[in-house]
Amino acid sequence: MKTFLSLLLLPAFLLFLLPGCSTKENPVTPPKTGDTEQPTVQITSPVADQSVKSDNLSVEVLASDNVAVTKIELMVDASATPSLILSQSPWKGVLSIASLADGAHTLSAKAFDAAGNASSSAAVTFRKVNSNAASILLSPGATFRYDVWDTDENNQKLDATKGMIATKISGNGGQILAGETEWVYSISDDDRDGSKDTMIIHTNATSDLYVFGFVRTVIDKFIAVASQSFPLTISNVPAASWNVIAKFNAADGQPLPIGSEWDVTPPGGVSLTVQMQGVPIPISVTLGMKGQLESNSEMIVVGSEQIRTWKTVIIATFTILGNDNEIKINAWFSDNPSGQIKFFQEGATLNLGFTTYPVRGEVQELTSYVK
Repeated sequence: MKTFLSLLLLPAFLLFLLPGCSTKENPVTPPKTGDTEQPTVQITSPVADQSVKSDNLSVEVLASDNVAVTKIELMVDASATPSLILSQSPWKGVLSIASLADGAHTLSAKAFDAAGNASSSAAVTFRKVNSNAASILLSPGATFRYDVWDTDENNQKLDATKGMIATKISGNGGQILAGETEWVYSISDDDRDGSKDTMIIHTNATSDLYVFGFVRTVIDKFIAVASQSFPLTISNVPAASWNVIAKFNAADGQPLPIGSEWDVTPPGGVSLTVQMQGVPIPISVTLGMKGQLESNSEMIVVGSEQIRTWKTVIIATFTILGNDNEIKINAWFSDNPSGQIKFFQEGATLNLGFTTYPVRGEVQELTSYVK
């Protein structure tokens, strides 16, 4: 019996003598793989400042590793708890954002490999918006093509003037203009005369649409038209500034009521001093411009596609020697595609007090686009 017990206990006793062996409990250490390289990760969808009207956000992520990426965690608004976990490539998924308030939010991604290495992406800002709100996003690279006509005094298209305008949105390259760093060029080529027209545009958080020097451009065109009868000079043309040409949503992101108005020029308008050649007495001209939201549900057909538009109208009033001259500029915008869908400047008769002069209108209708 003694010999038997000795043999039974001996293996246990030897455990204390064998190198590296112990009966104490040690934490389990994962095997060392030698992999210390972190994965790389980038969110490709949504894009920066993308507006989302749905309760579901489609997400796409690019990730790579020297061995393999094992999972990706997606966090909203820098939360410590993942809102969505992706476990296999391609790294795509749908994230529920139903509980998020309307407004700006951030999305970030964290990638992991089998060795426990991890890295985080740069955060991308997206905006959850009311489904009835416009979300105009001017995207560099977007291209729009329009058929274009002049119109007669009855605002009927003049077939002989038909042409095509190609408009491309281009980024500003990080420049600063009048305090704004986020803006784009809208560059249009008119095949009727080979001319090129450039507008500088930006939108804010509620999709208000601004054009730099819009009022100044209207004044220049007024001078050009009026000078066809009598040479004019204006000694106090205002400097170019940002002018709101379209408003769609209130400050809280809710849709503006139909009929809402805004000032394009400062309240009271812009006072101009006009001098005519051969007339010693200067004439005072007042230009006032107001905008109005006319519709948020007008459908326009482009090819086989129906596009929902928000229609705005700008009414420009020139008061000359007590005579009011009104020019209406109608524009239809969409958030998908994000841009102008139709444009119609109505024809008018310019009354200078001592003579009148017709102003032709213009119609532009979208025929195709590339986002």
